[in-house]
Amino acid sequence: MDEKLLFERWCKEKERDFADSSRIVYAAMWGNFVQHYMARGKRLEHVDSAEIESFFNKQTWARNTAKRYFKLLDDILDHFAGTGMLKDNPAAALRRRFAYYEEARNPLILAPHQERALFDALPPPTHWKRVRDAALVGLLFGGGLKLQEAIFLEVSHLNVDGDYPHVRVFKNGFFDREVPIFGMAVAYVRQWLLERRRRAFASTLAFPANFSGTPLDRSTVYRQVKAVFERAGVEKEHKGAGLLRNSFGARQLRQGTSLDTVRKWMGHKLEESTEPLRRQVERQRRARPT
Repeated sequence: MDEKLLFERWCKEKERDFADSSRIVYAAMWGNFVQHYMARGKRLEHVDSAEIESFFNKQTWARNTAKRYFKLLDDILDHFAGTGMLKDNPAAALRRRFAYYEEARNPLILAPHQERALFDALPPPTHWKRVRDAALVGLLFGGGLKLQEAIFLEVSHLNVDGDYPHVRVFKNGFFDREVPIFGMAVAYVRQWLLERRRRAFASTLAFPANFSGTPLDRSTVYRQVKAVFERAGVEKEHKGAGLLRNSFGARQLRQGTSLDTVRKWMGHKLEESTEPLRRQVERQRRARPT
């Protein structure tokens, strides 16, 4: 097998949803690494931490670029070690050098007062797009959806009319999970659905970009989410949809929902994927002044 194609295999098996532009960049990053070790007469199963280190020592990247590159390699190699394709993950020994290990296992989450500030900073309903944006950001936090799931969510998969507001999430055309929608997010989604019914959208998407029904662009949503964080005065290193999703899980754990239930709501296959959120909630609780 062409080892450069392992990137696509990793994307499929890990269900990674990248924008086309990002996928091209990441595939090229992986391809550069493959080219490096193959030029030295090695196959992937023979790559060790020294080989990875030699690859990074040749580069002249800024620290954040190197960190991002290492995170990609570490994720891919860790996955194939977990599937048994590799004996172990040769990148694991270098995590401390790139200050990645702790960061990856300590996901960013919002504190309760930041959650309140977030809803206060949602766009006012001055235009149908602002109503849509407020509902979308609210749903990312109130339902814990991934950005890609929200962008391609069908309007028929949202139910906020009864006593059990919820969203049904599908993956590759098949039902994946049902998630309750919590808190103030319900009111924002209801307001948007009423607004949406009054207009003629040529699409069944819940959050179309325009009347033609074009899906929202990921970068557009990122800018909207970032703007909400900035209006709320939230200072975090990353201000994207992932922070909202993590905070959804953290909020449910903080309120006493079981780890297994939160795992199912977030679409995690293993509890070890949800466990870092529980640890962050505990750290946040211990750090709170008494």
